[in-house]
Amino acid sequence: MERRISALAAAILVFTVLATGTVIFSMLAQQIRSELKNGLVRTLNDRTALFQQEVGKGIDIAESIANRRPHLARMMVAVNDGSEDEKVRREIGMVLEIVRLDQRLSALALYDLSGELVAKSGEFLREPFAVSLRRPEKAMLKWQDGFYLELVTTMRLQGKKIGTVSIEYPLATLTAAFLNYQNHGETGETALCAALSPEQMRCFPTRHRPQPFDSPRSVDGKALPLSLAIDGESGAIMATDYRAQDVFDAYSPVGNSGLGMVMKIDQAELRRPIHEHLLWIVPLLAGLLALGFALLRWQVGPVVREVVNARARVHGILDNTADGIVTADEQGVVESFNYAAARIFGYPAAEVVGRNVNMLMPESDRSRHDAGMRNYLSTGKARVIGHGSREMRGLRKDGTVFPMEMTLGEMRLDGRRLFIASFRDTSELMQAHDELKSSFAALQVASRDLEETHAQLRRAELDQAQQMNALAEANVRMALFHDAMEQVRHADTSFSTSGDMGAFYHSLLNDVMSLTGAKYGAVGLFDTSGKLQQFLTEGISEEERHIIGPYPVGKGLLQAFYRENTTTRIDRIAEDPRSCGFPPGHPPMSSLLGVPLNVGGNTRGVIYLTDKDGGAAFTEQDEMLVEMVAREVEHILERGELMASLRVSNQALTRERTEQQSLIAKLQEAQAQLLQSEKMASIGQLAAGVAHEINNPIGYVYSNLGSLDKYMQDIFSVLESFEAAEGEFPSNSESLARIKAHKESLDLPFLKEDILALMAESKEGITRVKKIVQDLKDFSHVDEAEWQWSDLHHGLDSTLNIVWNELKYKIEVVKEYGDLPEVECIPSQLNQVFMNLLVNAGHAIESKGTITIRTGQEGDQVWVEIADNGKGIEAAHLKRIFEPFFTTKPIGKGTGLGLSLSYGIVTNHHGHIQVESTPGLGTSFRVWLPIRQAAA
Repeated sequence: MERRISALAAAILVFTVLATGTVIFSMLAQQIRSELKNGLVRTLNDRTALFQQEVGKGIDIAESIANRRPHLARMMVAVNDGSEDEKVRREIGMVLEIVRLDQRLSALALYDLSGELVAKSGEFLREPFAVSLRRPEKAMLKWQDGFYLELVTTMRLQGKKIGTVSIEYPLATLTAAFLNYQNHGETGETALCAALSPEQMRCFPTRHRPQPFDSPRSVDGKALPLSLAIDGESGAIMATDYRAQDVFDAYSPVGNSGLGMVMKIDQAELRRPIHEHLLWIVPLLAGLLALGFALLRWQVGPVVREVVNARARVHGILDNTADGIVTADEQGVVESFNYAAARIFGYPAAEVVGRNVNMLMPESDRSRHDAGMRNYLSTGKARVIGHGSREMRGLRKDGTVFPMEMTLGEMRLDGRRLFIASFRDTSELMQAHDELKSSFAALQVASRDLEETHAQLRRAELDQAQQMNALAEANVRMALFHDAMEQVRHADTSFSTSGDMGAFYHSLLNDVMSLTGAKYGAVGLFDTSGKLQQFLTEGISEEERHIIGPYPVGKGLLQAFYRENTTTRIDRIAEDPRSCGFPPGHPPMSSLLGVPLNVGGNTRGVIYLTDKDGGAAFTEQDEMLVEMVAREVEHILERGELMASLRVSNQALTRERTEQQSLIAKLQEAQAQLLQSEKMASIGQLAAGVAHEINNPIGYVYSNLGSLDKYMQDIFSVLESFEAAEGEFPSNSESLARIKAHKESLDLPFLKEDILALMAESKEGITRVKKIVQDLKDFSHVDEAEWQWSDLHHGLDSTLNIVWNELKYKIEVVKEYGDLPEVECIPSQLNQVFMNLLVNAGHAIESKGTITIRTGQEGDQVWVEIADNGKGIEAAHLKRIFEPFFTTKPIGKGTGLGLSLSYGIVTNHHGHIQVESTPGLGTSFRVWLPIRQAAA
């Protein structure tokens, strides 16, 4: 008996421990496999997304170069028309070099409509490993110590093809991601391939194969995962790779590029964490078994031995007593029949046990016995039971009736009634009186021992059942905890995607309420001053949401939990001195569990659970599980704050980059204007120098012409005197004849007339040269670069004289000057403005036309208007004419800086420029200037 009970208890213990260990191991293994698989698939998705992002960036760069640079497009039109010169090609080359460096390209080339190379910057890779990508125009992915993307894009202007752009873009980010195996374990690798034929594919280098290679698309008629990915399928399978190793493959197509990508890791490496967990699970189970056996030996063994000994003692007493002892249930069915009873009644025990006890009575006494038993069971009033011995008659097996003395007792065993009757043959009563007394006393002792033994056995069984229930409850809680942690992580993923904190906290409350069996749940979120900012609840209706109001700091359980910053369990809320009570009509709440949420060393919130199912109080186990979930939530919140900080930093960097680009654009504009200003200053200095150098010889020539004119007048006077004296010579004078012949041969009258005309023309020419030199000096004003009072009409005339050579063949200039006072200005700068406007007006007139120059005064301002009847300016261009580098002139005929520089000069003089233009009719520029500059 003892061995059977011990063996049964040991078997139950072994089964329970092994079942628990198997469940825990299976759950851990499944979780590890799932996490590793999901991590591999997520990494693969990140890699394919990174590839598509890098390729998209390259396509954007190619499209930007081809179709978003009108200046480059206009130069390409000139190349295709054959009207370009070497300067245009050099400028295209400079533009390509700037673009290549700015976009971080390794090579950039531009081809005309015939496919001939126009310009190139950088060198394209020579003999790289390359595969073609699916794209309307040429696209290739190359490998040479890293990934490169080569794209060919059509260059268009107003929908018409004007050339092609070819770029080679290094995919540095993609290369770094592919060559970084830190998070791939010891055997993980990434493969990227493209279809070479229906049977072959071409692959880029991998971790185990550092050189590009070709590979079959199937093995033994079964398509490889890479081939499936190339065909547009995605998934994850267990397979055997080219090293004959069992691996886990995650495969996916790379967008619509025609490439397939696979990430794989050896199954042996996947199973390694599971085996590592097994190394501690097995010793743990062994320890639990040892502990269980020790407990069995220490607690159950003595009880079992005591029970067995007590049973043996009882059986010994019953079998050796002279009185017959029979036990029966409340229906009168015999459960035990001792040896003395068998001897007295003549029945073996096997014939009596299980039958009604009235078989041992004469027929005439049975009805009375049955009636008395029914009366006792219904009313509880006993006449025989518990009232000592009574004389009765018994019926032996052989049918003889004999007198006997019977004592009837009652006891409860396992919640049911048990009747014990002892019989004694009255004929032997006197002889066995003393023996009967001792036997009866021994029977009472044995009965008590039996009751105590049964009670001890029952307690042992209850203890064992409680242990089994506790173990089962622990398994259920462990499963719920793992489910809750998985839900929290799932909620974290949803929160990272959507940013919905409310949904995240509601999911959290549902998890911890399921885990602990709480009826109500809430999360209170606080600011840095301790003020309750948000209160989210679960299980509470809108009418019941006053469980906690926005109490000031120091009042209410929620604020107490925030202030104390420690996990708190309360079995009776109403008795807690920190409670502020509930509003009228609020549902009653008894037990409570509060767990703080700490982020960055500060209390950010409290998880608040009330009323466990069944009215029970929260346990230490509930507290431990919710704290573990809270720690996981804290990690998620810290990670969320880090991500938010990172987004703010990225936005700041983006703004800073935008500001830098704006500053760079302004700097480029300022540099261009400075260059133009320096150029004009150099031209002015050159003009002043030339004027100075020419002025001296012009003075000599002018002075000499004056002297020569006087001398010629004297010579002509002498000749006239000789002509007057010719009559005084004899007519036959030989000398006079020679003089007359010489005069006739020289045609002296013509010479006199022509000399006078030549002298007049020379004087007029040298006067004009002097005026041009003076106009050059007035236009440059090198010696007058400071603010001064100046005559604008004089500046206009000087400037007009400078540009007249360009205008005189097709332009008629009309001057309509008003009365202008002198203006405080920098004359050389305003002359530059007048020159730009006059030159632009001349360029706007294609054949014959008129330029009208008007001036006038209004109040304390003067204005100068230069109008032409040329082709005019389109309305779309009118808003941009003052922008640096903007020009409507053909390539090579304008820099786009003249009007921008003029606008800056007029603005610097605290004036402004008005423009009116009608396409086909002409354009008018009116420059407004203050007469006196405002005091600084």
